[in-house]
Amino acid sequence: MVDQSATSEEGFLLAKRFGLKPVYDLSTYAFITKKVRKLPYNFVKQKLILPLEEKEGKLVVAISHPYDLEVLEEIRCMTGMEVEEVFCPE
Repeated sequence: MVDQSATSEEGFLLAKRFGLKPVYDLSTYAFITKKVRKLPYNFVKQKLILPLEEKEGKLVVAISHPYDLEVLEEIRCMTGMEVEEVFCPE
């Protein structure tokens, strides 16, 4: 279970600790500009994640809670792809 009360500052600190690249502008990613849907809308909305692009056989996903490792496993199971996460604050 993810603690939704964590602040953005805590998220940034955790993202840095995990070595995640922060992303602030999602509009330049292929899945956003082409409106590609790799995951169900309800799942994306509930988990606060967003698939951005496929890169080198991996699905790049923006996450707002870098400590939610369970969601990464769910994405792997749903897509059959390895997942590369980047941090994007809510």
